[in-house]
Amino acid sequence: LQQQQQLLLQQQHQQKQVASLLESPGLLQQIELFVNEQIVLHKRALFTAFSERDPQHKGRLLLQTLLQCMQSTLTEVPPVWQELARHWELAPVVTYVNFLHRFQVLAELSATSTATHADAFSAMAALRVVISDVRADDLVQTLDGDLNGFVSLEEFQHFLEEWKISIPTWQAAALYEGLVYKLNNRPQVEDVLLAVALISRSTDAGGEDTGWEDVAKTAGETLTRDGGSLVAFFKSCDVDSDGFLSADELVAKLGSALSSMGSFTEDQLRSLVSHMDSQGIANGRISLIEFLRALGPRALAKELSGLLLQEVLKPIFFYKTMLEAYFQRFDPGSNNFVTNKQFEKGLREMNRQLVTDGGSELSDYQLQAIIEIASGGSEQVHYRAFLRSLKIADMVKRERLVKFGQESLRSFFGSYTTA
Repeated sequence: LQQQQQLLLQQQHQQKQVASLLESPGLLQQIELFVNEQIVLHKRALFTAFSERDPQHKGRLLLQTLLQCMQSTLTEVPPVWQELARHWELAPVVTYVNFLHRFQVLAELSATSTATHADAFSAMAALRVVISDVRADDLVQTLDGDLNGFVSLEEFQHFLEEWKISIPTWQAAALYEGLVYKLNNRPQVEDVLLAVALISRSTDAGGEDTGWEDVAKTAGETLTRDGGSLVAFFKSCDVDSDGFLSADELVAKLGSALSSMGSFTEDQLRSLVSHMDSQGIANGRISLIEFLRALGPRALAKELSGLLLQEVLKPIFFYKTMLEAYFQRFDPGSNNFVTNKQFEKGLREMNRQLVTDGGSELSDYQLQAIIEIASGGSEQVHYRAFLRSLKIADMVKRERLVKFGQESLRSFFGSYTTA
């Protein structure tokens, strides 16, 4: 007991020292930059630690639980977590995928405007919004052009283009590769649609919390328990074949289909249907994407969220000194340019070192995605400018600064106009 009291006193003293040091804005900024770098470097380990404290796959943790996980995972960081939590303005309950996604490696220099570094999370969220009120048959036809039941890379890229989602070619290929891996290398149409419906910064389905979320997830488990398909059930309910489900169509089938969950009144079933309708556009009809989002498994949603936390530019940032030295071999005249093939050789050398250091090897699609980002669609890379443009950014803080700047400009020009 005496040892515990002494340890507690030491911790309190240490926290007071840290709080005193952090009164210096410059020091806080230095610590914040270091912490941001550590979060990006250990993002996979943090996601695993958070997931272990979230056995129900809800995607949320109490703030103190999240900070405890960070302290135990990022052991090189001094005990500044409470101060940083206030600085980050974190809520008492944190959506941890959202939190991890806010720290990213950015390339702030692009050779041309023909290729950009796409944010896969934002792109897939935009896709889900666009297709949230689309007929089921239209979705299937645009995703599976040859109607063989599987989704090829070309079909996936066409699907993105059809719905005006801008992800450059090789970055889309890397995204498809990750989805296929998470779907056990069998990208069936139904599974890809389910993945698209579930991908989010939060593993929760979204919409207003009406208390029916857990019921919906249990209903999804019930409908698929014996090898059943959510898409097949949706189609079986669509009596008038219009590609959507009305409340009457769903209520007529759900009562018997969910009998193992207990007896539901009609009002309860309609409340469950209303919850499904809240997953997209609440307009009194249920689309396939809304249905899948409401009933799809949380565990898969969490796995998909973890997939999109991977960043192809992360190893480039941490190996940029080695890469710059390597590219100088191809640049005896110090023009700061290498061809795409030479740039690829450097990436493959980095890949070998990455594996030697215990990291995960980047795939060919991921390597081509990096070249796509660095070259801006041209045949060469301004390697020195590209590597030196890489930085780790807190996207929430960045967006706040942009918003503040825009509001300041509006205020200034508004006052100028009035004067």
